[in-house]
Amino acid sequence: MPNPASVYCLELKGKLIKRQNDLGEYNDCLLPGGQVIEEWTLFRRDHSVKN
Repeated sequence: MPNPASVYCLELKGKLIKRQNDLGEYNDCLLPGGQVIEEWTLFRRDHSVKN
């Protein structure tokens, strides 16, 4: 099953950028306008949870 945050980045015509820090690997999303945002931060920003 694909990572939904990665899929969403690509749907927005973004480019995934693999990163690594002391906690492990993660992806940033480079959006067409030049903004770089961590993929899950982007996904959560645009997909709010409704109770």
